[in-house]
Amino acid sequence: MSDDDKNKQETIGELLALRRRVEELEQMEDKFKGVEKGLQKGHRLYARAEKLGNFGHWGRNFLKDKAFWSEGMYDIFGVKPEDFQSTLEYFLKFVHPSDKKHLRSSIESSLSNREPLEVEYRIIRPDGEKRTVFSTAEIQVDPSGQPVGLFGICQDITERKRIERALRESEEKFRLAFRTTPDPISLSRLSDGMYIDINEGFTEVLGYTREDVIGKTSLELNIWSDPKDRERLVAALRSEGFAENLEAKFRRLDGEIRIGLMSARVLSMNQNNVILSVTRDITESKREEEALRQRTHDLGQRVKELNCLYGTSRLVEKGDISQEEIMIETLKLISPSMQYPENTGARITFEGREYKTERILFVDDEEAIAKLGGLVLESYGYQVSVETNPTRALELFCSNPAAFDLVITDMTMPSMTGDKLIQEILKIRAGMPTILCTGFSERIDEERAKSIGVEAYALKPLDRKSLITIVRQVLDKRKSTQMAKR
Repeated sequence: MSDDDKNKQETIGELLALRRRVEELEQMEDKFKGVEKGLQKGHRLYARAEKLGNFGHWGRNFLKDKAFWSEGMYDIFGVKPEDFQSTLEYFLKFVHPSDKKHLRSSIESSLSNREPLEVEYRIIRPDGEKRTVFSTAEIQVDPSGQPVGLFGICQDITERKRIERALRESEEKFRLAFRTTPDPISLSRLSDGMYIDINEGFTEVLGYTREDVIGKTSLELNIWSDPKDRERLVAALRSEGFAENLEAKFRRLDGEIRIGLMSARVLSMNQNNVILSVTRDITESKREEEALRQRTHDLGQRVKELNCLYGTSRLVEKGDISQEEIMIETLKLISPSMQYPENTGARITFEGREYKTERILFVDDEEAIAKLGGLVLESYGYQVSVETNPTRALELFCSNPAAFDLVITDMTMPSMTGDKLIQEILKIRAGMPTILCTGFSERIDEERAKSIGVEAYALKPLDRKSLITIVRQVLDKRKSTQMAKR
């Protein structure tokens, strides 16, 4: 082989070797690119994790007095990366003045004892917002064991602290309500009714002390007069999670039976379903209801005697008829010949109280007041038409002016004021008895009201007695005027 051939082969060998090396380098480059992409992806995922977890990581080099913050730290402290300064003084200006001494002391203790740092403190962001953070860090040391830096994590726990504070306040409110409410309150296991706790109201009403009941079941203590009532309670709780206004009889320690109105809910405590129940003692009110029912029954018997006295053949009988209804029904039984000729309706007196049947139009734009006024007047036997709209009230009066003996109206109402309504009514029926009710008004006073024909001027609020008195005065005055003209 000639020297030229040898040289050619050597050149070809070197080229092939170089080619293989280039391929190896290209492969290594591809690997590095993959690693770089992986690192970038990992960095993005970690930054997202910091944001979701409200935390960031940081480090400080004591020798150089330099520090670095992650993106999460910038979010927590409310600063931009370009505004960040790595000095200790820069960091400390964010710390709440009341917490700086505590933070410094915690760091010094950690370094002197070579223990991890764990400290909670408050910061004030550039926008003035206060936040609470928790930092934990490991100490970095040199080969001789001397601390040269810290590396740690800082988490924003502001929301957690708010929740903890709200929970403590809620627990304190519950504790106060539980201890001070006069109604019996108890905590018991849903499964068997074993008492976990009771309040002083429980002791006061049922006579049991905490020592008597804690750790025992309601069935063991024989508290339920009828155990089926507890079955009803438990069934409702298992089905709905709560029970409201369950009436049941309970047995006191001394054996006396009391009637209670119970409401209860199921709570989860220490992985157990617990009944929180509140019971209102309604024993006395039930007795009063029974006494009233008996009185009404006796009154009904007396009315039946009145029925016979007037020779009537009917009386509307109801099992739950009220005293007022009885008087009104009695009036309906009296024959026209026995009624007062000068009055549009009859009257009867029972236990010093008169029941009448004059016809009244009551107008007030506040529905609650209108209904209440109507009920009060009806309870005294008056026939009342209630309107909350003055325009409709005027239309009703226009349809039959002779259908009413008195108009009572509020002053301040939308679409038409009370004085305007009365003026329109007097145009239709001159001399119509009217009462104008008002609170403070710059538009009208008693003198102005009298000048437009108002019979009586009443200042709100009016109680039952005042209302009935002024109504009677106006109607009786009207009756006397009519009799004088005859």
